[in-house]
Amino acid sequence: MEQWEHGGGFSLNAEVRIEAQDRNGLERLFRYCARPIYAAERLSWQDEGRSLCYQLPKPLPNGQTQLHLKPEEFLDRLSMLLPRPREHRHSYHGVLAANARLRKEVVARAGLPIISSRK
Repeated sequence: MEQWEHGGGFSLNAEVRIEAQDRNGLERLFRYCARPIYAAERLSWQDEGRSLCYQLPKPLPNGQTQLHLKPEEFLDRLSMLLPRPREHRHSYHGVLAANARLRKEVVARAGLPIISSRK
């Protein structure tokens, strides 16, 4: 994974914790999970509606700050970000993973209902 560009390909952060009564924290988490795939304010039409320009939030390693795409190319890239049917957007690792041996014990101690992804 260290050989992948941008330092690994994915990140896993287990530091964030929301207490059961923290309604503001829960709302922030829901807003984060429900955010759109791309920022619409960074997208604009170019060349009289024949291509799209997407302003990148930070430059790519080669210094590029914009993507110029045909509408079909934009939809192709966008479709790669969507989860496949019946697959979750987020996955859990460690003891919270669906098939982890200790999941039932950890969830039982937290007082949460056990939800299995097995069919």
